[in-house]
Amino acid sequence: MSQNIILRKILESDCKLISDAFKAQGWDDKPISLYQRYLNFQTKNQSDIIIASSDNEFAGYLTIN
Repeated sequence: MSQNIILRKILESDCKLISDAFKAQGWDDKPISLYQRYLNFQTKNQSDIIIASSDNEFAGYLTIN
């Protein structure tokens, strides 16, 4: 089985998507504002936030300080 895996920097449009994905798994402590803060860190070159998707579905993220 082949998967199309993509790694890229976080976008504004990812913030709600990521928060919703964690809520669907029962993680209520990952609000949209957390990912907006991560996006701000990336914009200021304080961190890199890498988004992983598999077959166009959110698969996870990585923060690099």
